[in-house]
Amino acid sequence: MPQQAAFARSPARPCRPVPTRCDIGAVGARFCTTDVWYITGMEVGAVIERISELLDGGELETSNTSMRIPVALRDAAALAVRELGIAPSTTTLTTTALRATLEAAVMQAALDDHYQRHPQARPDLADLAIAAAELDGHPLAGQPDRLRQAAAEIARNHPGASPDDVLLWAEARALPAA
Repeated sequence: MPQQAAFARSPARPCRPVPTRCDIGAVGARFCTTDVWYITGMEVGAVIERISELLDGGELETSNTSMRIPVALRDAAALAVRELGIAPSTTTLTTTALRATLEAAVMQAALDDHYQRHPQARPDLADLAIAAAELDGHPLAGQPDRLRQAAAEIARNHPGASPDDVLLWAEARALPAA
């Protein structure tokens, strides 16, 4: 079983791994090319900070990585690069997609961590409906009281309602009776 790495904590690098070795014997150790530091539990804040540091590092150093991906996905990427010109290469396409996914995961983790520490800051259904209306330029965007009322009404009967459900209900309530 591999050893767990210890972390050297410092303000500049809160989760820098202390090098470890594979603990699988002399023969197996020759084939272990990855330290196990990434499987050690870390606090969310340290993970967010370290991933951000790595993404913002701007290092141009690359590594040769072998990834097992579905053949259809590989072929689709190659076709999109060659025929649609969406990236200079499949490597660029892959790294761009990976970076975007990591950035989104970091933002979501930071938001989830914030809401866990400050639950009162989490927007309710009405807040989300108002924000959606404003972003979409919805005609009811300027009527937050009407949207709050609609959110309260719909949440009573449909606890899993979405902001769009609230907007639809508020629109229906605003229509004159025929």
